[in-house]
Amino acid sequence: MVILKYRYHWFIEDTFKHLKCPDILRSRPINHYTDNSIMVYGFICILGLLLLSLLRFELNNNNYRASYLKIIENLKEIKLSCISSEGGKFKRYILNSMDFEPKKIYNKLKLKRYL
Repeated sequence: MVILKYRYHWFIEDTFKHLKCPDILRSRPINHYTDNSIMVYGFICILGLLLLSLLRFELNNNNYRASYLKIIENLKEIKLSCISSEGGKFKRYILNSMDFEPKKIYNKLKLKRYL
């Protein structure tokens, strides 16, 4: 049992490395002064990393392998425009053109269903 847990030691170290990386998750500097604020801020940072890990897991299940940074860069390229009439009665959402990799993520995650 101990040996099995030791084999996954790299996963925990890798997770903390990503938690400290400012390009993936902005966990520093902490501009909070009360214990409660600091704990909530830490919780939000870890929750963000968890959501990013779940996204990466989902993409891996759909045969798309990429680093956290690559996924974030590609997600930033997916943009949506809203066209509405003056009275606001008519609204239409249009997906902006994008490169191959962001389009691949868009299709793998089936994001069209949310439009």
